[in-house]
Amino acid sequence: SNFQKQVDFVRDFAYQFQIGPQDVQVSVVVFSSGVHEQFPLNKYHDQAALLSAISKITYNSGATYTDRALKYVRENSFTPSKGARDNATHIVVVITDGQSTHPTQTVTEAAQLKNSSNTKVIAIGIGSGVAHTELETIASDHAHALAVANFDALQTIKSELTYVTCKTCGFVSKADIVFLLDASSSEGQLNFQKQLDFVSRVVNDFQIGPNNVQIGVVTFSDDANLEFYLNAYPNKAQVLSEIQRIGYLTGITNTDKALQYVRMNMFNPSHGARDDAKKYLIVLTDGASAHPNSTLTEAAAIKSQNIVTLTIGIGTSVNKPEILGMSSDSNHAFTVSSFDALKTVRADIKAAACEEVTTTTTTPMPTTTPMPTTTPIPTTTTTTIPTTMMTTEFIEVPITDEVVVETSAPLMTTTEG
Repeated sequence: SNFQKQVDFVRDFAYQFQIGPQDVQVSVVVFSSGVHEQFPLNKYHDQAALLSAISKITYNSGATYTDRALKYVRENSFTPSKGARDNATHIVVVITDGQSTHPTQTVTEAAQLKNSSNTKVIAIGIGSGVAHTELETIASDHAHALAVANFDALQTIKSELTYVTCKTCGFVSKADIVFLLDASSSEGQLNFQKQLDFVSRVVNDFQIGPNNVQIGVVTFSDDANLEFYLNAYPNKAQVLSEIQRIGYLTGITNTDKALQYVRMNMFNPSHGARDDAKKYLIVLTDGASAHPNSTLTEAAAIKSQNIVTLTIGIGTSVNKPEILGMSSDSNHAFTVSSFDALKTVRADIKAAACEEVTTTTTTPMPTTTPMPTTTPIPTTTTTTIPTTMMTTEFIEVPITDEVVVETSAPLMTTTEG
């Protein structure tokens, strides 16, 4: 059923986080004509128990009284008696497939919820019956309003939701990120420029600076070529400007030499690397390396230094086992069909970086193939299918999340972290 797809989506989202009294806490509330709390934030203190409880949530039919659900969360879900913590950011995720029964009251309640101390609201619309204006009114801002075409497509925005949640909570506030870009002859000038444009779009999503995210870039073909170190440019405007000035090299694909250069030079304190920042290497390549054995050896050496490696293979000439071998794990290995398709993994790349800081390392859930781009929010206002809301709280230090899920058949989750 469609409601079960919402429940599965919430379960998969909650699965990404470390659960416990000092980590992420989750609550679920189901709503339709009435509001029914399934469990409060402080009910489950381990992941297995939480996921089991989410899977047992049942469907309640009725009207879409979103206003009552928002009011319930505001007045009850983030109270100390339910497990809410003062040092947490409160995040509410609302999932709906239609307009609320009482739109005026919904707008009023959404405003009061958003005005609550340290609270952010993410709204997800499903299908053509969603009211565009209402969805954006419920959300904290435009960036927190997402939409999908149908219930089957919910999984396609999991990466986007993860990233929006983590960014809201500040989990990606401090990182040293190095891009390693293939500039060999097989790329061509036009495709190389598409790589640069992709890097610019990813960089543009982060707060850049000495106390936030720092960016370094290396290009390679026959040899590695330094473009700039992590501490070269202290603000976003300078970084974006320098990325667009990077020149195309031509030559063969000596990925091993490039990885060795990164390992020996890019993450040194003298070049801006910080002990308290998470370290990432993002590799983009369109072909197999000239020396595959040496490439895997160098990749292993990088990973042994606690540098998270994400690899993107572009086109039909990539060596998929090599892409996987260079990456930290299968969740950090990506392939796209062409340079034009690079934009489809943008949210996945951001979410993977975010998840490194926030997620647990238990056995992976069944894999999905997410498309990170967000479907434009429909402008129609028909309403029949129940909506879902998730509310979330996060605290930065220690990393702690609390999630309340309300379903009404709509579903709402709240998390604190």
